[in-house]
Amino acid sequence: MFRFLKEFASERHADERVAMRWHIGHAVVYGVLILQYIGGIVWHLAAANRHRDAARKHDHVEIP
Repeated sequence: MFRFLKEFASERHADERVAMRWHIGHAVVYGVLILQYIGGIVWHLAAANRHRDAARKHDHVEIP
């Protein structure tokens, strides 16, 4: 298996269509991972804002 991977990584592919699919597949996977990472960042920033707003409400409770 390592021999296959080494040969595949050398860019001397016996089948260019397989190589094309390999590279496109990697691009798609990396794109999905990047989108998930960005989504995680956005979600955490929104959650931090919700916590900040809740903390402000808690701190500004009026005592009768």
